[in-house]
This record gives sequence, C-alpha cells and structure tokens, in this order.
Amino acid sequence: MMINLPNDLPQFVFNMMMPFIRVSAMIMALPIIGTQLVPAKVKLILSFALTLVVVNVSKNIEISLSDISMLSLVLMIIYQIIIGVLFGLIIHTIFQAFVIAGQIIAMQMGLGFAQLVDPQNGVSVPAVSQFYMMMATLLYLAMNGHLYVVSALIESFNVIPANSFDFKSFSYTDILQLGSVMFSYGLKIALPAIVALLVTNVAFGVMTKAAPQFNLFTIGFSISMVLGIALIWITLAFVLPLFQELTENVHTTLFQAVG
Repeated sequence: MMINLPNDLPQFVFNMMMPFIRVSAMIMALPIIGTQLVPAKVKLILSFALTLVVVNVSKNIEISLSDISMLSLVLMIIYQIIIGVLFGLIIHTIFQAFVIAGQIIAMQMGLGFAQLVDPQNGVSVPAVSQFYMMMATLLYLAMNGHLYVVSALIESFNVIPANSFDFKSFSYTDILQLGSVMFSYGLKIALPAIVALLVTNVAFGVMTKAAPQFNLFTIGFSISMVLGIALIWITLAFVLPLFQELTENVHTTLFQAVG
C-alpha cells in the first residue's frame, strides 16, 4: 500500500507546524485536558488530530517558505504559543471562580484546613473547592463547552492567520477584565453561605457574652461545619444560572479576543 505524499513535503510540514504549535499550546493550558491526569501522549495525539481538522477547515493556513526570514519565523512561533496559552487561560477563569468560592466557604465554615491536591493546577486546595471544581467540570462537559473551544480555535485561524505575528491584534484588555469577573462570580457563588455563616458567628458571639460558662467554641465549630455543608447543598440550585452566565461571559470574551 503506497501513501501519496505532497509534492512539496517541506512546505506541507511547515504549513502543519504553525497550527500544531497553537493547538498544542492551547491543549497544554486548558483546564480539563491539560491537567496532570492526562498523559502527554494523549495530549500529543489530540493536538495532532485537532491540527488536521484545522488545516482541512480553516483558511489562512498556507505560508510560503521563501518569504519568511529566521526572525519572522521565531516571532510567528512565539505568537502562536501566546495565542494558544491565552485560550487556555481564558477558559481557566470559569473554573477558578468556583475554586475561589470554595475557598471562601471553607474558611467560613472551618474546613479551610481540609486540603486536597488539585489535579488541575497541582496545588493543595480546600476540599470544598475541589467539590466545586468537579461540579464545574461536569457542567462544562455536559454543555459541550469543549466543542465551543474547538470552534473558537478554528475561527481564530480565520481571524488571526498562522503567518501573523502582530501582537497588537489580540485584545488583551478583555482578557485582563476577566480577572475581576472571576472574583465577582466567585463571591456571588459563596455569598449566601457567607451571610448565613456570618449571622451564625454573630449569634455565637452574643451567646458567649451572655453565658460565658458555656464552651461554645467546641459546639460552635460543629454547628458551623454542619450548617456550611447544609448551605452548600441548598445553594446548589443557584449555582447553575451563575455558571451559565459566567460561561457565556467568558466565551463572548474569547470570541472578542480573537476577533
């Protein structure tokens, strides 16, 4: 069985290289696929498969080798890496908002010391944050958010060609604004639990002042923990609308950044 190779093999390899760099950089930076739980071989195969899709679907892929200097080649490679990493960082804001919410709730209810290793980032986070992270991951996959990222990646090649290295064409302002969006939505998710636990702590303070002989520290710790777990269960019904709103905001920023 013979394999038909292109007539200009170096040109074909070069046309595949630039999209592969952008795709692989995005795969390494994505919050779900780019984690330490996914083997490097799987990431490499997935990057190559997405590159084949991009080359067959997108425009502005072909680059002439004769018109490119060494400096231009280096700048193009750096630019492709920056675009891919920014794609992953933008999607990270969705999940980090839930991590922030979990950390705030854990500190309020007294479970801040219960740490687990986060496979997304490789650092220790509270168990409540890990629970919210797993929930956000399942919700994002259920709403086909990963397919939305792939469509945005393909669209980025139509807007920002593979032979481009104009660093001003990418909207960095919209990306920086996602930092405030991440913290605001994290606070919105944790706000009901914050208010309820704050009222509980104030009540414990009044009881301690009125009856100093009671050991309210031991009782209050247990009550705060049980109340925090109950509040997490009750407020889960309000998480989905916030998750949808946050995801739409982040995806809109993603398309505006590449547009």
